[in-house]
Amino acid sequence: MKAKYRNALMLPIILVIYFAIVFITKSRTKCFFKNLVGVPCPGCGLTRAYKMFFIGNIEKAFYYHPLFLLIPLLVMLYISNIMIKNNRLKKVSEIIYLISTILFISLYIIRFIKYFPKIQPMNFYEKGLLPSIVHKIKILLK
Repeated sequence: MKAKYRNALMLPIILVIYFAIVFITKSRTKCFFKNLVGVPCPGCGLTRAYKMFFIGNIEKAFYYHPLFLLIPLLVMLYISNIMIKNNRLKKVSEIIYLISTILFISLYIIRFIKYFPKIQPMNFYEKGLLPSIVHKIKILLK
């Protein structure tokens, strides 16, 4: 199978797996990672941050995810790179992407240490697929 067709099939396959996990676990969270392993991902809180931002609650938006405003800027930068073929812009963009990745990972570690497992949005999700399996195994071993 050609790589182009294989890559085109990946998204539908991932979506089917995701919705199967959501259905099996009867999930209330939209986060794929949290549904799978029960632990929040570096992007956890972004959806709630945008909801709060769009209803005008800026303070709550920054509480849910302090880097939420960085995402639209990165998307605009990405689109600019596609539309404008410029090597200098590409090199600057790569540095910005790297710095953004470091910021996201650093914030994730800080939030994980400070808030996990009890405080939203960094709470542990007991109904995730992996925690559910572990729980059922513990019951069977009793």
